[in-house]
Amino acid sequence: MRTPHFTAEFAWFFELELSDKVKSELATNPEFSKLSQPSRQHVLSRIFQKIPTWFSPAPLEAFEVYESKSARDFLIFIEKNGHRSFWTRCQL
Repeated sequence: MRTPHFTAEFAWFFELELSDKVKSELATNPEFSKLSQPSRQHVLSRIFQKIPTWFSPAPLEAFEVYESKSARDFLIFIEKNGHRSFWTRCQL
């Protein structure tokens, strides 16, 4: 017997400009943990989609990378020397 069911599948990528206040709030938000020296392989293991060419254009070392504690495929990349940020989340 088949029963109706629904699934949510999505992947999103955003580029946002952040104020210093928002950058500080993200850094102290208990929902996120800062990844210390994340490798490209580690980051790619969290992103299950092809990454758009405009997403996070600088080398990984130019960003502070935060990972959601409740959704490990939710990553935020924040420029160390700027205000741009790149956000991604996938659920497939």
